[in-house]
Amino acid sequence: MLNRISLFAFLLFGFFACQDEPADPSTDCDKLITGLENLDEIDVASEINFLCEDFVPVPSSIDSIGHEANLKAFTRRINSECGNIEAQVIGYATIKTNPPKSEVQLTIFTVDQTFERILDLNTPESNVLTFGGLHE
Repeated sequence: MLNRISLFAFLLFGFFACQDEPADPSTDCDKLITGLENLDEIDVASEINFLCEDFVPVPSSIDSIGHEANLKAFTRRINSECGNIEAQVIGYATIKTNPPKSEVQLTIFTVDQTFERILDLNTPESNVLTFGGLHE
């Protein structure tokens, strides 16, 4: 009986000792919304780049750049992670810069107001999606 109690205590201690690891980081939607409201490109870039860090290009015969699916996945991610933001792709690689930029319309719902911003995302052939600009 004493062995079972010792084993239980050991397992319980081990379980709680592992709980001290930090949780996976998540998007700070409040910081993103405040940045969007104030057109603060530094705060917005930080959160958008965090959301995009795993969207690597996958070129194909119908998408030579390789980010069309990533752009759609990005909008789904921001819609699911930030309930007060509604994202919609309005242009894929339509801004002819180097790298080309895509546009995502963001509708933000706050207690006081609803407003819109246009987010530009860099869509390079050889790197992940990144923040490329912000405007009304």
